[in-house]
Amino acid sequence: MQDKTEEIENIAWTVTGKVKKIERYAFSEKPDLEFDYDPMGQRITKTVYPKSAPGVIDVDGIEKMYYIRDVQGNVMAIYTLKIENSEKNLYLTERNLYGSSMLGIEKVEEVIASTESNNVDINTQQQRVVGDKRFYMQNHLGNVLATVTDRKLPEFDATESLAYYKPDVVSYSDYMPFGMQIAERNGSTGDYRYGFQGQEKDDEIKGEGNSVNYKYRMHDPRIGRFFAIDPLADKYPYNSPYAFSENRVIDGLELEGLEVFVINGTLGSSSLANPDNNGYSAQIVKTNVGGGDKTIAEVFGNSKVFKHTWLGANNTQARISEADCLFETITANRIEGEAITIVGHSHGGNVAILAAEKVYQYYNTQGIEVEINLVTLNTPHVVEGGYELSNDASKGINWIHVYTADDKVVPHGGYNKTGQLNEGGEESDFLGRPKGEYSVKKDFESGKSGSTSYKYPQADHNIEYKDQTNLGDLFKKGGFKNIVGHRGWLKKNTQEWLPKVEKTVNDGKPN
Repeated sequence: MQDKTEEIENIAWTVTGKVKKIERYAFSEKPDLEFDYDPMGQRITKTVYPKSAPGVIDVDGIEKMYYIRDVQGNVMAIYTLKIENSEKNLYLTERNLYGSSMLGIEKVEEVIASTESNNVDINTQQQRVVGDKRFYMQNHLGNVLATVTDRKLPEFDATESLAYYKPDVVSYSDYMPFGMQIAERNGSTGDYRYGFQGQEKDDEIKGEGNSVNYKYRMHDPRIGRFFAIDPLADKYPYNSPYAFSENRVIDGLELEGLEVFVINGTLGSSSLANPDNNGYSAQIVKTNVGGGDKTIAEVFGNSKVFKHTWLGANNTQARISEADCLFETITANRIEGEAITIVGHSHGGNVAILAAEKVYQYYNTQGIEVEINLVTLNTPHVVEGGYELSNDASKGINWIHVYTADDKVVPHGGYNKTGQLNEGGEESDFLGRPKGEYSVKKDFESGKSGSTSYKYPQADHNIEYKDQTNLGDLFKKGGFKNIVGHRGWLKKNTQEWLPKVEKTVNDGKPN
């Protein structure tokens, strides 16, 4: 790949589709660059090779940045190896400052190691340094609009008395929709590396603000496109593999990952597979809550939904097998540092429980702390049925169970260990369920092994809602009477229970 406008002769790629090296034409005086990544695809080094003349590397100007990250991938510090006067000096360049997210950086710029010992300059004094911290002022998209230091600048009145203080602004920026900086509405002191959506800029590649580095790809805000294919392109065939934020630039963020995992139940597979249906996938993830347009993803602080579809085979072994598939999907696609939210309807909720257990144990054994949210909707609690969390997983997973006493399916949603037909090969009923798989109504909430109930004792919160479908006499006769009250994914029902979930998430108390 070449870019003649930027004098790039060759771009070398890693096997995972990330930029490894950028080489310029022999006539170019722009720098060459090289990058290294860890096994998770996160940048760990960036080397800049400046030119002293067209095609001639300035050896004394080479700089190599090292990104030090925590176990979740957050950058904690930057070290820079510089060749200066033929000596190698290793600088502690900056430390990142965090609250619930990154707030800014502390500029340190101390030589902590050198081939010339006299160059080492480590501040060992117990003192407060003012003006070395950079705090980012961001908007709702995470765009850094201004950067200020921790130093305040005094302003005096005509009598030379202190009138007020002004902030020490070291950068300011305004952006076009896809992130291009607006001419004459930006400026900086030169030590400002973050910008659009809080991402790091690689100004050495295409000029100031014209190349923004995300975890998986580099973005050119001038054209609103990445120049590498989305690693998840096969999961979103409707979307261009080069598109930025699915072209939603007013309220959307480039997420580069999957955060909310939704799985259908036995009867929900067809509606879930088609996001345009007025069915499960459309309504459960986007509905009007409290007069505003809110989704279940937004309630949990996530911004992207992954719909994990399966055939919904109505037996235990199928659910156990599908939980393994869901586990693989989650661990293969999540982003370090992001919470995992799993939402399951009906027996899809049983699959979600099993998968949540596996996900928790997977990260826990690695010593990686991950926030896991689990939402089960209209999911039968099977007494001693195996759809439960271990004690340690129960403490580590935030579980909200949503149910309605109007549900006519849950009382029949029992269990047998084999998940096979009864001995003698009894026929399945109209729902395709083996008769031996389910409890009888008289055992409902009896506490008998294999019986079912509406509530989950293990859940942190059991939230009840009133079914809003009001089907009347429509299903009173025939087998379809059994699905009355079981469609919590419908819009009217979602509008009933999702505000209660939101309240629970915000203050820990259901309505």
